[in-house]
Amino acid sequence: MALRRACVIGLVVALCACGGSAPRRVESADVSRQETLEETRLAERQRDAWTPPVLLWEIGDEAEASYVHAALPFGTTMRHALPEPHDGALDLSRAIVTTFDPREAVPLDQVPESALMGRRDRLDRMLGAEEWTALRAQLGPALPDESLRRIPPMILVEHLVRVRMAEVEAEADGRNPVPHAISTSSVIGDVLAWARMQGAPIVAIDTHEQAAARLAAIPREASLEGLRDALANVEAWRARWSTLRSAYASADDHALASACEASLGEGALADARRAERAARIDAWSALITAQLEEGRAFVALPACDVVGEDGALARIAASGVRVRRLGAAPGSAPPRDLGRSREAGVLP
Repeated sequence: MALRRACVIGLVVALCACGGSAPRRVESADVSRQETLEETRLAERQRDAWTPPVLLWEIGDEAEASYVHAALPFGTTMRHALPEPHDGALDLSRAIVTTFDPREAVPLDQVPESALMGRRDRLDRMLGAEEWTALRAQLGPALPDESLRRIPPMILVEHLVRVRMAEVEAEADGRNPVPHAISTSSVIGDVLAWARMQGAPIVAIDTHEQAAARLAAIPREASLEGLRDALANVEAWRARWSTLRSAYASADDHALASACEASLGEGALADARRAERAARIDAWSALITAQLEEGRAFVALPACDVVGEDGALARIAASGVRVRRLGAAPGSAPPRDLGRSREAGVLP
């Protein structure tokens, strides 16, 4: 007993001899596992609450809010452009307001007669033999010469743009592009398919015929300049549309606006396309405004018509209507730990 008491006293003396330093905290393995589990559960809750960035805006009062979605007309699908939970905006909407389905575009050999050039205006003579041969090679053999000769150059430019986009899609998917094929993936087309399946009202703000007429009205010299450039600089046009698709996928509206501006080209062609874009937005404004005022409308417009200082969204905001961006910040990723989540403002 005396020996045991002496050992205890000796131990107390030894501990006191350490000076005034605070005792070292030693955590057991069980405590560490408990803390790690709690942090994991918190991270899971944060990830569940996080929403991916999208090009979607809430318009007007929350009770009767409408939505404006910047939709790439071709080159991606609704599954990527409007993922959960943002696709719920469609269910909340009274009507779907959008243009025609790009996947149902009029084939080049069925361009409306009203949009065709006169029979004396032959495209092969305007281009010359070398450029005509290059055009024939890029379009493939399906379209007969007698039809091609009367198609306005700007309609052919838009067709070649869709061919370039199809090539960009194929590269992104790791597959070989189909020669001469146009892109058929379309957010607007998917939205329209959803509306038809659900029986939701569709308010059309444009038709194929109206779009063809606007393209045909672009001054001949500017459109010929654009067609020649598209034929001579295939790689540059492909890179331009690859940049546009990447900017769209990032959901960064500022980067998208810059890519949209670059996609217009340069010189007279850019000026003509910019004017056509402004005329298109002007033509849609009254109908879009009426639908937004009625409330609970889902407006899906070509992305380049939405973003930018002179885009549809800026016009809506300038009218004094409440405009709120939905989704996480562009470029953000689901939170992985507590510290980064707090810094990103994910936690309330």
